[in-house]
Amino acid sequence: MILGYDSETSGLPRWHDPSDDPRQPHLIQLAMILYSMDGTEVDRFSSIVKPGPGCVMEPEAFNAHGISLERAMDEGMDPREAVTKFLDWAGRAKLRVGHNESFDRRIMRIAAARHLGFKWDAEAPAFCTLYKSKFIVNLPPTPKMQAAGMPGPKAPKLSECVQHFFNEPLEGAHDALVDVEASMRVFWHLVNELKVPMFKARRAA
Repeated sequence: MILGYDSETSGLPRWHDPSDDPRQPHLIQLAMILYSMDGTEVDRFSSIVKPGPGCVMEPEAFNAHGISLERAMDEGMDPREAVTKFLDWAGRAKLRVGHNESFDRRIMRIAAARHLGFKWDAEAPAFCTLYKSKFIVNLPPTPKMQAAGMPGPKAPKLSECVQHFFNEPLEGAHDALVDVEASMRVFWHLVNELKVPMFKARRAA
């Protein structure tokens, strides 16, 4: 199986702090699509998730996804159920796919630590559509990158990948299910049309 997934959160991870640090952001929305290895959709899931105690919604996060804490508390599913479902699907997958996948992986690790009491470690490899597209989309470096001496190219947003590959705008970005559908569309284009390998080549012994 191949698992495409995306999360929306209350803020950005504290990358240098432990996943069980109470200051870490909360999972607010989770979407997943499960495929067979040939690209046939097997199942999909999308839900707002109730935040845990002490959650503070960062303004930048709310401006991105538009889900208030009040709405998440009213409409969200139990976070333990959401994380358990993710762990089940992730455990069935031979490959995880996401745009900036390391961000969503860290969010799910934080959620598992917060709601289930253990630090989840991903077993299957990942395919990040951001990094696999970076040198293909080949966006120029930003002024900030140039000032820091970073030559580029700039890491493409999911909307920039959709525009580049399909000449279409991405409508409804930062809804987790919209983003999963878009990232998987990019994934299958990279794999099937541009022949980007799904898996890293194994090093010779």
